[in-house]
Parts: sequence; structure tokens; C-alpha cells
Amino acid sequence: NAVSDGNIINEAEYSEMLKCAEETSVLMKQIASGEGDRAEIGPEVGRLSSLIKTKSSPDQVRDIASSIKEKLIKAYGITPYPETRPSITKGGKLYAASCAQCHGAHGRGDGPLANGLTPVPTNFTDPDFYAGLSPFKVFNTMTFGIKGTAMPSFPAVSDAGKWDVAFYVLSLGIDGDNAAKGRNIAADLPAEVTDYKMLATLTNDDVLGRMDEYLENSNDKQQALSYLRSGTAFSESSDESPLLMTGRLLGESVSLYSKGNREESYEKALDAYLVGFEQVEPDLFVKDKKLTARIESSFSELRSAIKSGQSSEEVNQLTSSIQNDISSASEL
Repeated sequence: NAVSDGNIINEAEYSEMLKCAEETSVLMKQIASGEGDRAEIGPEVGRLSSLIKTKSSPDQVRDIASSIKEKLIKAYGITPYPETRPSITKGGKLYAASCAQCHGAHGRGDGPLANGLTPVPTNFTDPDFYAGLSPFKVFNTMTFGIKGTAMPSFPAVSDAGKWDVAFYVLSLGIDGDNAAKGRNIAADLPAEVTDYKMLATLTNDDVLGRMDEYLENSNDKQQALSYLRSGTAFSESSDESPLLMTGRLLGESVSLYSKGNREESYEKALDAYLVGFEQVEPDLFVKDKKLTARIESSFSELRSAIKSGQSSEEVNQLTSSIQNDISSASEL
């Protein structure tokens, strides 16, 4: 987001990169004068700084930075993924309490404290930035902060909590409709693409690249990526039954819509489908194909109605129809 075709396109981002490169060089000298360059990254750190200063291509900078990262992980035995499955739900709550003030409720860098901050808080949903984002990057940023900016570290948040937030942040940039369609596509992908430990270190571009061997259609790849980043594939278990969860989330969606919170209402409706209904959809399909197909179709209509800003009456009617069908499904 800082340089394109040898030209600075964002002064604040470029300045931040220069500062980070300078700090990395200082840290490298400290490591070398102490225990030595165990990871053998000294020359690459120097090359990275040079590439940034000469405004080289983002791909070159990204490649050498990734190489340095991998060597550090290997040399120092760093565990670059959470010990247990991350919780998108818990991550969302922590994000709202600790991050939304600057980064905004939806991750767009427009929180109430964002005005006047230099550089401005990151917009996690910006397509170019989102393509190079990974949970590991978010985790490290929360762990160490970013010197010279308003981004602090969060020592009071546990590592597990930081991972929850990290995976939640990656869910902010997904396309909701793609996520709903990507479940069956992702089901045919191997663990090297779908496992949460793999997803922790991979950027979105990395994930798409790993799909090349298995998927040809770019739209299929985007849908599968959205589904994987939604967190549904590894959502935490709950004592609440999936159908009860579906009904509860639908109720919350309608309530939000009636208050004019269209975006939040849409997200709750999507959660009702992905986190709730999708857990039991395969079993329901075997028991009653017609009912299952009707529920899926109704969910699609509901999301479209919310997104297009239809009347509260229409949204209520669609929701009531789904709730009735969910009630019927619970009796099967």
C-alpha cells in the first residue's frame, strides 16, 4: 500500500515502512553482537532495507520479508499458530473492546479515535492490504505494537485471546455471499489449505496460491477463501444446538435491522446460516431435501433483502418464514 511502479502512493505507509526497516536493522545488530545471527538473516535484512529505500516492487519486498520470517520461525522454534482452535466469537468481543475504537467496528480504520492519528489506523478490508494479511501478522502486531505509531502492544491479552482477535480480523474482509457459497468447495480441499494451523501463517494470497493445484476457477477460489476466513470451518463447539443458535442469531438480526443497523444485521443473518444452520444442513438434507432447500433459498432471500435495504416488514416476514421452517426441522 506504500509504493507502486517505483512511486510512493501513500506517504504515511511508506514512512512507517522506513521506520520498521530501520528498527529491524538495529535489532539485527543487537542479535548479532549477542548470540550471533543464528537464523543467518543478516544479509537479507540489509537487502530488505535497501529494497524499501529504492522503492522496489511490493513483490520483491514481500518475498524477502517472508524469507526472513520463515528463517526466524525455524531457527528460534517459534510456534506461529494457536495451540487450540481459535474462536471467532471471542475474538469479536475482544476486538470490540480493544481495537474498534481506532480500527472501526467493521475494520475500516474509521473508529471514533481514528481522527488525527498519523499514520491513520489500518483498514483491514482494503483489498490490497487484505490480500497480504495473515493472522500471524495480526498476532505479532498485538504482541509488539508498532513503534512510532498509535498502535500499542496488548500485554494484558493472553496469547489465546490475541489469536482469537487475529482470526476475527481476517473475517472482517470476507465477502458474505462468497462465504455462504464456499463451504462445499472448501470441503474438497486438503488440510494443507484448510487447517487452522496452516491458515494462521498464510496470507490470503498464499491461500489462493495453494488452491491452484486443486481449483481452476478464480471465483471458486475466492468463495472458498471467504468461507475459510469466516472461521466457520473451525468454530468452537457450543452447548447450544445449531438450530437454536440459528433462531437466536436470526432474532438478533431482525432486532438490529429494525434499529437501522443494516450491516450488523446482515452479519448476524450470515452467522445464523454459516455458524448455525450449516452445521446440521447435511443431516437435514438426508431427512427432508425439500425443506432444507427451502431454508437455504430463504436465507439467500433474507440476505439480499437486508443488503438492498428492503422494508422492515419484508425482512420480518422472511425471517419468520425461516424461523417456522427451522422449527419444523427441529422436529425431524
